[in-house]
Amino acid sequence: MNKILTYVIVISMYIITADTFAQHSEESISQALKYYKDNLTNENIGVVKSSIQNIMRLKVAYPEYDYSNVGKKLKDLSNRADSKLIRDMAYIAADLINHPDQFNWNLSKDYDELEDFFLNYEFRFDEFIAQTN
Repeated sequence: MNKILTYVIVISMYIITADTFAQHSEESISQALKYYKDNLTNENIGVVKSSIQNIMRLKVAYPEYDYSNVGKKLKDLSNRADSKLIRDMAYIAADLINHPDQFNWNLSKDYDELEDFFLNYEFRFDEFIAQTN
């Protein structure tokens, strides 16, 4: 039952993200960020990982939007999460939000291309961490 609930949450997050990209309104971005921010406290690691990735997708696609609230939550998560993977992902996501100029990931703002990137995100994340150590 827990797996089914996780799948439902993750699928709904992808629908929210796709809808946000389709609408491109401040209201839809704000609503999506609210859901993702709330999901950062979920006990399921998969839900938290997906939320972090979706926040990063939005930041890449809509850099002009104010991400300060979710950035604070990510910074807190990077210090307090039980999982090292979540701490590292939250740290990088918070850094992307606060210092986007430090990232040399040449990412397209096109949703399909971002989707392809984030499907391989864990590999790229490991690669990025290896370069910074």
